[in-house]
Amino acid sequence: MVITIGIMLYYRSRKQQVQVIALPMKDTKPFRRGEPMNINPTLCLSEQADLLPYDEHWEFPAEMLRLGEVLGQGAFGIVIKAVARGIRPSEPETTVAVKKSKPHSDLVHFKVLMKEIKMITHLGKHLNVVNFLGACSENMAK
Repeated sequence: MVITIGIMLYYRSRKQQVQVIALPMKDTKPFRRGEPMNINPTLCLSEQADLLPYDEHWEFPAEMLRLGEVLGQGAFGIVIKAVARGIRPSEPETTVAVKKSKPHSDLVHFKVLMKEIKMITHLGKHLNVVNFLGACSENMAK
């Protein structure tokens, strides 16, 4: 009996380790298109992030990233040091920080990260804000 429970726990933990958060297909089009006609200029941008369209020119292929060590993490997200090949025309390789949701965080936290991506792409460059270089959203749908 103990062996059976051990095997069940082993398989359950292996299954959870492979689990990746993915957005339901019905939510990918609204993420990409947004609803820019419904944006209210008198409201704060963070309150309307869902309405912003995703700018595809920020898309970066995940296979061009070489992930390294974990720099930090919170309850739902993780930041990893990585090398991005070809993200900047002037550099063959650029050291970057990759922010991603943890595999076991729920869909709500994944959507929060998506809103953050939309907001930062619309902010532009600022001296007091870390430069945003790209996003890997190609495989976010189930």
